[in-house]
Formats: sequence, C-alpha cells, structure tokens
Amino acid sequence: MVETTWVENEVRALIPDAVVECVDLNNTGDHFHVRVISPTFEGMRPLQRQKLILNPRRTSRPTWFTPST
Repeated sequence: MVETTWVENEVRALIPDAVVECVDLNNTGDHFHVRVISPTFEGMRPLQRQKLILNPRRTSRPTWFTPST
C-alpha cells in the first residue's frame, strides 16, 4: 500500500522548496488528494504544473495498482 509519506517525499524530491500536503482519501492507499505549493509554479498553467510532478515519476510508481491489459 502506498502511504502519504511516500507521495510527499516523491514530490519533494522533484521540487525541494515545495510545501506538500497529502491526504489518503479512502485510507486504502490508492486515492490521494495532494496539494503542492511552490514558487517554482509561478507563471505556469495548471497542466504544466501537473506534468512537472507526474511525468518524471511514471517509472517510480508502485506497479501493483497499474492495470494489466
């Protein structure tokens, strides 16, 4: 199960000056609400902010929740 501390640490590894808040919405380790506040985002559009966090971490996500097809 993924824990909120793992998510927070992954975001901080990408954006060290970020304030990160992570909540496990269902207490199941598979649905999170993550708030990231950082000067790094200044002037970026929302999709650019999201890509900055999600794209580099695609390979480091736990594979147990990745759908197998």
